[in-house]
Amino acid sequence: MYGSREIKVVNELPDPSLYDGDQSGPRFIFPNSIIRGSSTHYHFPEHTAPLAVHCNFHGIGAYDESSSHYEIDDHSFLLLNEGQRYSITIESEKPVEAFYVFFRTGYAEEVYAVYSKEILSLLDDPTSTAEKLHFVDMKYSDDLHLKPSMLRLKSLFDNGTIIAEQLEEEFSLLMGSLLRSQCETFQQTQKLSAQRHSTRVELYKRLQRSRELMDSSFCSELSLNIIASGACLSPHHFLRQFKALYGITPHQYLIQKRLAKAHELLRNENLTITEICHTIGFESLGSFSWMFRRHFGCSPEQLRKQVIQ
Repeated sequence: MYGSREIKVVNELPDPSLYDGDQSGPRFIFPNSIIRGSSTHYHFPEHTAPLAVHCNFHGIGAYDESSSHYEIDDHSFLLLNEGQRYSITIESEKPVEAFYVFFRTGYAEEVYAVYSKEILSLLDDPTSTAEKLHFVDMKYSDDLHLKPSMLRLKSLFDNGTIIAEQLEEEFSLLMGSLLRSQCETFQQTQKLSAQRHSTRVELYKRLQRSRELMDSSFCSELSLNIIASGACLSPHHFLRQFKALYGITPHQYLIQKRLAKAHELLRNENLTITEICHTIGFESLGSFSWMFRRHFGCSPEQLRKQVIQ
């Protein structure tokens, strides 16, 4: 136990048998906690927990929450609000390293008060906090704030350089990163055409899921109907909202992903240009070459020659 706030660090995944199924959550959860451990086969049943950030390394951790299923690996993290019920499953041939951070009730509001208020108002009422914060709970893959902070905290533990006096500071800095990340997320939701904030947030989460589908299957044939159905939206509504959020159409997004993959394969693999064309989902070699030149300023043949030289 570290610091005046009693931060608890658990260096193994909790035993599911210690969980009694109480709605209040598992007994091992402690105000401001870190749980770190590894396993090849692990399942913790549906439970309630505080505000949490979950990372998994060297494999995948699967989470089931309400009607949503998330798979979290080295390139992503899962943010869950206080009071959400979810289960955790790890099934892997190699050990998956789990790194979970839990924030005690009210901690986010305390840090938010410092970030959001003028100095004079803080001096007048230093104990004042914001109303209960509610975060956009979902899988994040390209966050520029929270993921680096989580990796820094993990590295301090991995290297054995963390000291008790540091831990409260690191938690405060981590929450600051989370708040900055959420500010950007909320700004993104404002691009969507819906009157109610809750509707915009739901649209945002659905569009993110559709983008994850394209990220994982961009080499396959993905029609607008298929992608839109993944977001549970009509094709026309999906197209409009996707372009409003990302600034490009789903088709343009797929083309960008395919061309980026082609660039990688041309530099690192011995496949022929025709093989690469068909591998990434293009039917026409001429169309592929034209789009590649337009995107990168050189033809696939020219890039391949540069790599060989």
